[in-house]
Amino acid sequence: LIEIKTAGTSEVPTKVRALVASYQGALATELAVSMPNVLVASTGGQMIPLAVNEHKYTVVETETDLFRLKVALTGTKEEVTERFGFQVDTLVIDSLDEFQRRILVERLRSQKRVDTNYEDWNWISQRLNAIYAGLNELDINVITLTRLTSIDDTSAVKLNIQGAFGTQIHNYVDFAFLLDTGEGEYVDPDIEVDLEENEVIIKSTFIEAYPYLLTKASEKASWVHDDTGLLPGIINVTYSSDWDILFEKLAHIKEMARESSSFIIEDKVEEKDEAKEINVGLVAEATIPGMSSATNVKQLLAERRAKQQEKQQEKV
Repeated sequence: LIEIKTAGTSEVPTKVRALVASYQGALATELAVSMPNVLVASTGGQMIPLAVNEHKYTVVETETDLFRLKVALTGTKEEVTERFGFQVDTLVIDSLDEFQRRILVERLRSQKRVDTNYEDWNWISQRLNAIYAGLNELDINVITLTRLTSIDDTSAVKLNIQGAFGTQIHNYVDFAFLLDTGEGEYVDPDIEVDLEENEVIIKSTFIEAYPYLLTKASEKASWVHDDTGLLPGIINVTYSSDWDILFEKLAHIKEMARESSSFIIEDKVEEKDEAKEINVGLVAEATIPGMSSATNVKQLLAERRAKQQEKQQEKV
């Protein structure tokens, strides 16, 4: 049987899954903790933004630490609140690049090695995929922070996540934002003339740089995405209600969508008829570039067996 589904309200998430990347880790942390009822899984980085408003956090230095946290956060809101003694609506990973580095260092230490190899990067991608698949099972918002790194000889930037998971992480988030800061500037100066003192007074006004979220892909950050397609290209950050617009857009899509539905069709695929299977011997006769035909292989094997028999006779 094959189940055919029509996407609708069931496929629209109610929780935010977002990635925020920035050169300035403290700004990203400050933005993330403005989410409702935050618990920060910290790798020991940006502590000042947490201390300013007495935010709750736990240190995650190993994969085991994060797994235990995930297990503790599993359950209904009432169960999690009773377990922790406070309500948790949002988990912030601060930061993914440092967490990746830590678990890789732990692997090298356990194997008494210094240099990484290809297998290490395969392993770490597999582990992070498993970790994020588990985190996405939680019934809370999950915000992941990471730093940026420059792409050589360009103005573009990319996530500071090593290996294949740098692209695979987008499978686990609905939003990926670049947190940046606009350049400060001077406005046209006010000029006053003091006739009594016989002098000209120039008053310059400087507008400070402002932080903003880039929500649409650009030449600078091609990895940025907004899966709703409804957010403005730039969101000016206030560190107070910046996340409200994401919840509003998700609620709007859920309201406009129809109910999800599905139906079953019978699988008409017949079992393989052994009499109709391709004759492997005939196919093997086909000449493939860089490989010998089946006939040539048989000749080579026959010649090898003949030589082995001659050597055995000589020994006798």
